[in-house]
Amino acid sequence: MAGTVYAVEVRNGIDGTVVANPNFSGQKPGATSFTDTAGRPWTLNGSALITALAPGPWFRIDQSVIGGTDAIPF
Repeated sequence: MAGTVYAVEVRNGIDGTVVANPNFSGQKPGATSFTDTAGRPWTLNGSALITALAPGPWFRIDQSVIGGTDAIPF
């Protein structure tokens, strides 16, 4: 994947149980692995790297309806 990812929340269905919750922006710059709040270990591969976070604002995008998204400020 090309781009910048700050955080991801993967759920088991719409509004289901969180199955993965990595917050890359909450990690120390240069970290190569960490454990998310759902207890899942994450390891960076290839050219992936964690850098200092740029100032916000940041938004969460929820895909709650096919063809629709909601942007919610963090």
